[in-house]
Amino acid sequence: MSPDGRNVYVASSTSNAIAAFRRNPISGRLAQAPGPAGCISAGGADGCASGLGLDGPNSVAVSADGKNVYATSFGSSSLAIFTRDPSTGALTQATDGTGCLAAGSIPGCTSARGLEGADVVAVSDDGRNVYTGSFRGSTVAVFARYYGGALTQLFGTGGCISEGGSDGCATAVAMSSIEGLAVSSDGANVYVAAPGSNAVDVLARDPDTGQLTQATDGSGCFVNASLAGCTTGRQLGGADAVAISPDDKSVYVPASLTNSVANFSRTPVERTARPDQRNDRMRDLRAGGRVHAGPNAHLPGRPGRFAPMAPTST
Repeated sequence: MSPDGRNVYVASSTSNAIAAFRRNPISGRLAQAPGPAGCISAGGADGCASGLGLDGPNSVAVSADGKNVYATSFGSSSLAIFTRDPSTGALTQATDGTGCLAAGSIPGCTSARGLEGADVVAVSDDGRNVYTGSFRGSTVAVFARYYGGALTQLFGTGGCISEGGSDGCATAVAMSSIEGLAVSSDGANVYVAAPGSNAVDVLARDPDTGQLTQATDGSGCFVNASLAGCTTGRQLGGADAVAISPDDKSVYVPASLTNSVANFSRTPVERTARPDQRNDRMRDLRAGGRVHAGPNAHLPGRPGRFAPMAPTST
């Protein structure tokens, strides 16, 4: 749903489309506009606007400023970037290479790493970054977001983190077959649900660049069975989604194989960063320079880590 409550967007994997609905803020009832304003689909099927990189869309996210909608597509291993009309909710997509990022070669899209089997997308509340989780690639890809909603992948290991460090990404553990992704409101963490590892991963987010790192002291992942570098949790078999409470104090992970929801408590983070710090560090990342942890970087032992609570069986 858009932050103004006026529109709802639905990713339709079989229709290869994103459907757009107008929402009545009082009743909550939905209405779909006729023609191109009501949907955008691969090749413009069913009278929709024509879109790129929409083979099996499965996840959609709206930026906090309401200006953009982002959608992952499993079949095309891609991330589609849409501009949202705030008055109608209609979506449009650029065809100059800025409207779509893809793991493979797709006309009208730009190549990016870590999108194989793209399965989920999330936007940070500060609007600075977009993250995707890939099922086949077992990777979280990291993109910087700029004016107009355009995305640029961070340089080198800053641009992705993956199981085993494949594709030039930073190395992660217990992050196989990603299906769930959530960014904390304080911007300190990205949480990942990885059913292939029966795990939830805790990634520290650099507030200035959006780069992700995983602690190796046991606080960077919770798994259903003992694994070196992770903490053993409970009821995480087939962990396939993750959600964070509005107050940032709780994280919830449903697990399909154990028919349960695991609950974790979390300590929110308060940050104060120099206004120029993000620009300095983003320039370093694009240039391939070394990025140093600033005074407000998330480090083991600081807030943002969470601890398991009792799971809830379903």
